[in-house]
Amino acid sequence: MAKKISKEDAKNMGCALVAIVVTVVAIIAIIAVQLIPIVLPPVFLICALVYWVKYRRKDLPHVKNNFQLSNAEKEEYVDAWQKYKWAKDKLEECDRIIKDEGLRKRADGKLNQQSRRGQEVQGAIDNAIRIKEENSPIWSYYYDLPMVRYNNAKKHFSRYWAYFLAFVVWGILFATQPKAEMMDYHLYQTDEAISVVTDAWTGNDTINSTSGNETSNVDKGNTNKKKSATQTPPKEPAITIWEMFFIVLGIYLVVLICAKIYFSSKHKKPEK
Repeated sequence: MAKKISKEDAKNMGCALVAIVVTVVAIIAIIAVQLIPIVLPPVFLICALVYWVKYRRKDLPHVKNNFQLSNAEKEEYVDAWQKYKWAKDKLEECDRIIKDEGLRKRADGKLNQQSRRGQEVQGAIDNAIRIKEENSPIWSYYYDLPMVRYNNAKKHFSRYWAYFLAFVVWGILFATQPKAEMMDYHLYQTDEAISVVTDAWTGNDTINSTSGNETSNVDKGNTNKKKSATQTPPKEPAITIWEMFFIVLGIYLVVLICAKIYFSSKHKKPEK
């Protein structure tokens, strides 16, 4: 009998520990979520400054140059392309030689090295493959570089304006609204959400209780009624912190789309 009681006690302690851990995690999650509309708007200003610096320092010179390659970049691009093209033509020439002269291949795909001609053609193939592999990423990089610059400039430009105007709207709303009322109501909402979680887990602990515990549940319900009667919720402000945050988020998305459209209309995509 003593073993049965100890197992039941261990089981109850395990359930209680799980309930405590889940409750703590839920409370932390609620607090983290409720901090989002308070913390993120100032972060918008930091993001706006970061993208402004990126656009001014990295993108603006390319915008003025229509995103084209510099003379040095053009030379590297042409040199890499010519070497790549030569290697590609050389491989095609070697394939024709192999077919025309009937050169034999080994199991690994390379030419038979017993003949001098096979050694000569295989050496040309290996050299062409090496040159092709070395220069392929170089000319491909410079070929895509103007479009990469264009996309980066458009991204930095649109995000800078989106973050900046979203922060400006948030600052205007925050400055013109009663801050104390908004914060009190936000804290009240946070407390209510935490109370729902704690009350839910407290209620679960008493599901399998005896009739004596049922009496305590009645007393607890009466206590909660008294608590709710004494605590009057604060006055709801004209605009809550969450409503203000979603307005700012909407402003960010609208400005982001408009800024991208404006940039695309003002600056043409570079021709390849």
